[in-house]
Amino acid sequence: MFEPGEQYITLALVNDAISPEYQIRYVKASEGGDTVAFMVLTAKNLTELEAQFGEKVSEALHPIDRQSAFFKQGEAEQSRCVQRKN
Repeated sequence: MFEPGEQYITLALVNDAISPEYQIRYVKASEGGDTVAFMVLTAKNLTELEAQFGEKVSEALHPIDRQSAFFKQGEAEQSRCVQRKN
């Protein structure tokens, strides 16, 4: 059973399992809300998007791995929520 804030483990493992054909990307526009969004794209789609929009793609759709900063931010926020409930 995962502890609060450990969802990144599942996402990172799924991302590892489906790559290199697919990638899970964190949708930056969902940051700060009560939920976060992720998008699954084929490697071909990502290459096409990056060719068309360049750096804007990685700014809007962050690659994820076990060291991704937004997971750590999520853990800190979840810890604050748990502390408030106690």
